[in-house]
Amino acid sequence: MDWMWLGNEAFHERKDDIMEQIQDAPKALFLGCSDSKLRPDVIFQADVGTTTSHFNLGNQFSSQDYSSASAINYAIQELKVKHIVVVGHYGCKSVEKSIDQLSKTKSAAIQKWLQPMADLYSRSKRFEIRRLRVLRKGSDLKSTADATPSGLRALVEENVKASVQNLQNEIKTLLGENAYNKEVELYGHGIVIDEETGDVKDLNVSFGPPGKDVVEMPFDKVPKARMHIPFGKFQSRKKKVSPTPMDGVQATFSTSDSA
Repeated sequence: MDWMWLGNEAFHERKDDIMEQIQDAPKALFLGCSDSKLRPDVIFQADVGTTTSHFNLGNQFSSQDYSSASAINYAIQELKVKHIVVVGHYGCKSVEKSIDQLSKTKSAAIQKWLQPMADLYSRSKRFEIRRLRVLRKGSDLKSTADATPSGLRALVEENVKASVQNLQNEIKTLLGENAYNKEVELYGHGIVIDEETGDVKDLNVSFGPPGKDVVEMPFDKVPKARMHIPFGKFQSRKKKVSPTPMDGVQATFSTSDSA
């Protein structure tokens, strides 16, 4: 534990400078995953105090979860954040557990919390996920192994989209419809971090207040999402299959850089 005390000593040496930097209210709330190795503010190199965060397994939002609902409500009402960014990450252990080991875990709390991701996996129409479901039912272990990384990456992305959709659906309930329409300027976004490369992918599912143009995140622009094309023997009948549509979620980020 010596590293903690050494770190605290180093903080004291910089405390005055740091406290001077965090006088302004944060611009954004990150809803991230407890399993992630890299914090979103580190990925974006955000200045100290310009962001706040809330983490849970699988970066999920549900109005039934009082922890995330209260954290988001507080960030909006008291801290006046204008952006909520749902942050997923490839290689998410929570996503992996939700499709394979959920019934084996001894924790009823974890089982219940990850169940929405298991349900998403079982009903998703996205090509990579459907392919993985079909292969997992068969006996071709090599094809299944080849399809797993692509399927898991797709499920990570769809899980972020689901949280953004849930957030959008519940904002009016959390804040009151009149407050959201007239008093609160709030925007939601969904991104995924590749922790191996440090790349950030915008999933293009941002939303904003009714009647207003969606405002971009207060960070450097990130590439738009492209479908992760799997490899293997499986041949789809269609040349291209788009991700599952998210009704009511608007697109944003006019990014010209390559994804």
